[in-house]
Amino acid sequence: MSKATRHPVYYFHASSHVFQVENMLYKLCSSILSSASNVFRDMFAATQNSGQMELDGMSDDKPIHLEGISRDAFELFLELTFG
Repeated sequence: MSKATRHPVYYFHASSHVFQVENMLYKLCSSILSSASNVFRDMFAATQNSGQMELDGMSDDKPIHLEGISRDAFELFLELTFG
């Protein structure tokens, strides 16, 4: 299995969460994702409401894995969301 690499456009160093789709890493702002998608809004709300410290998504070594979506589909969503 090859090591995941950072996306050349959708890896924003100042953003809050790292996601992995297939072998690509994306670092994205949770507030922007939450405003664009109920799925992300609910995911971040559940983490905040649980009172648990967020561990997944805080680094390239421990990204949030998004299963069941292709890189192409996710990048289309990002293009529509981030412009």
